[in-house]
Amino acid sequence: MKSTSSLSTKVLSADEAGKVETWEAPAMDAAGGPVTVQQIERIQKQAYDEGFARGRSDGLAASQGDIQQFRQVLQAMSDPLRDLDQALEQELILLAKAIARQLLRRELKEEPAHVVGVVREAIAALPAAARNVAVHLNPEDGKLVRDVLGAEEGERPWRIVDDPVINRGDCNIITENSRIDATLERRLTAVLTASLGDEGE
Repeated sequence: MKSTSSLSTKVLSADEAGKVETWEAPAMDAAGGPVTVQQIERIQKQAYDEGFARGRSDGLAASQGDIQQFRQVLQAMSDPLRDLDQALEQELILLAKAIARQLLRRELKEEPAHVVGVVREAIAALPAAARNVAVHLNPEDGKLVRDVLGAEEGERPWRIVDDPVINRGDCNIITENSRIDATLERRLTAVLTASLGDEGE
């Protein structure tokens, strides 16, 4: 097998040998002398400072990505909890409203005269110049209010309208220019709104 080496040897003739120039290696100490300890220390410090600055810059860039990723993880974890809190809060408000509604209805069954107070409050909320005032009540409540307020029949500037669509304890007042919703639901919502803020709506 032949050698595939790229090195070859050639014997030069005397004429050829005279034409050959000798090659000398260049001087490696371009500064003109050996390197001093101070130069080595300066080079080391410069290299250290450059490496430190580059490492710091790279570390800050990498940490910004990590911080952003950490924030996203925290956000992803807190969103469901916040949504759950809001849903739970709404459910509790609805439950409180349902319980209060049942308690009020039971109270109205046991003490139906409470509707008289509701009518008086609703009438008091009307503007002083209100005319043609119609107080819409459940027929049973209408009878009760007529019985209780019968003595004031001639004095009151309003009339009772029996409305079978209206629930016991509810009251709607309608005038030429205004309407007051004094239904149990509306009154309960107003109480919850005042107590809990806008979440009661």
